[in-house]
Amino acid sequence: MIHGADFPLGTEAPFRILLIEDNPGDARLIAYELDRVPDMTFKLRTADCLALFGLDVTRDGTLVSSLGFTIRVEGQCSALYETALLGAAILASPFPVWRRLVGILVGASAILAVNVVRIASLVVIGALAPRWFTSAHLFVWQAILVALIASFWLVWIDRAREATAS
Repeated sequence: MIHGADFPLGTEAPFRILLIEDNPGDARLIAYELDRVPDMTFKLRTADCLALFGLDVTRDGTLVSSLGFTIRVEGQCSALYETALLGAAILASPFPVWRRLVGILVGASAILAVNVVRIASLVVIGALAPRWFTSAHLFVWQAILVALIASFWLVWIDRAREATAS
């Protein structure tokens, strides 16, 4: 439990945060910084990304191994480009800035969550069906991410238009 002063809005319950972080040092740093936030209480629970899927994972730098299969997770695997594409599409819309920022935050969270599932599934595919790994990595998951971005953007535009009209 990370303690702070009284919880805002007069409630006793802390903010509950699930931090999915592979680097224990980064998790400790985030816990330390949350502890320094005045007038708020946080309950922080950490989890290793791939351990969420019940996989026994070992790491060596950018190498991730599980089920006897090893992949290299590089900067391009972070979904940063996909998140930037969605962010650019949302920023180009004619809606209020606060609505665009919320859209980017929600969309980026969705993309990053799907990316964790993508990496975990690629480890499993590589271990159990290695001949399908390249197709899943280069074609299937790329198509899924593009469809996710386009779908999220279209739904967001529709909802933002409705909210602005009312």
